[in-house]
Amino acid sequence: HDLNGTINNLSTRPGSKAQMKLEGAVDEYGLARFAGDLAPFAPTDYLNITATFRNVELTSMTPYSAKFAGYRIASGKLDADLEYVIQQRQLKGDNKIIVDQLTLGERVESPDAVNLPLELGIALLKDADGKIDLGLPVSGNLDDPQFSIGGIVWKALVNVVKKIVTAPFRALGALLGVGAEELEGVDFDPGSDTLLPPEKAKLGKVASALEKRPQLKLGIRPVYATQDADAIRSFRVRREIAKRVGFKLKEGEDPGPLDVTDPKNQDAIRTLFAERFSPDELAKVRDDAEKAASADGKPLTPEAKEQMRAQIAETLLGKLEAKEQVTDEELKALAQRRADAIAQEFAAQGKLPAERIVIQPVEKVDAADKKMIESKFAVVPQ
Repeated sequence: HDLNGTINNLSTRPGSKAQMKLEGAVDEYGLARFAGDLAPFAPTDYLNITATFRNVELTSMTPYSAKFAGYRIASGKLDADLEYVIQQRQLKGDNKIIVDQLTLGERVESPDAVNLPLELGIALLKDADGKIDLGLPVSGNLDDPQFSIGGIVWKALVNVVKKIVTAPFRALGALLGVGAEELEGVDFDPGSDTLLPPEKAKLGKVASALEKRPQLKLGIRPVYATQDADAIRSFRVRREIAKRVGFKLKEGEDPGPLDVTDPKNQDAIRTLFAERFSPDELAKVRDDAEKAASADGKPLTPEAKEQMRAQIAETLLGKLEAKEQVTDEELKALAQRRADAIAQEFAAQGKLPAERIVIQPVEKVDAADKKMIESKFAVVPQ
């Protein structure tokens, strides 16, 4: 309202251009300014206009947000610098938009509303001061039957939100100049809940990114995989054999890999196998190995006998590990300890408050062909 200003050089002469400079008010405290030039009687042939909006109250845009976004607007202010050029019915536009303290209101049912997690999108876009700074270039052909400037701008905005909510850590990484892979999660060794030093460094970057987006919480997904069960089975059998050959191990200490060529380890493996299976099963494994080694009818050399004994020990070890029982409850507890370790490290670094961390339900993941088990993160709006 209260629009006033000047438009000069209005003429029907072909090729003539009119200059304009207008200013008006938006609601009570908003400002709108327009400037530029255009062909007054053929604006689709030539137009070059800039529009400036300042301190526009967003609540007045609720009719649009309700229709296209499915939400009322509870509060927020808009500043915008728009520049539109038309030459020979080809449009190029640039929209620089700053939204300050945008808060969505209640949901509104609308068949035209886009199906997007807008709360998350807004939380990702807001900086530490509560501002959203967007650049939305647009273009189009005025001869296109589907052409609509509102539709073009809305499509550009939807694409921005869709891109950011489908790859939130790429957006957060851009704030720090790091790749999404450095923020998406941390890796654990199979069967372990120990947070490795490089993964601790990742958590520092995650916390720094979230400092810039205070409207977000971090979801930690406690995970486990089939490889965890395999690693636990191996750990238990190796630990039992190491104790039997005389190693003094601390609680939870990993004895490391077993040397199946060591006679002491071979004796311990055979003894444990006979206890957990049977002497007859042990004899069968040994007989099968001897038959295979002597298949050519030639006597075994000392080296061949040593190799056969190592192969027997390897076979027995594999059977012992396969028989070791690891329950789902143990694996879920491992996953929970991993999530707790991540939360504790965040607390130790002092960058991410506990109230901004959400530990999500335990999940089994497919980590086939991977050496490590990745506990992924998620972001959720406050």
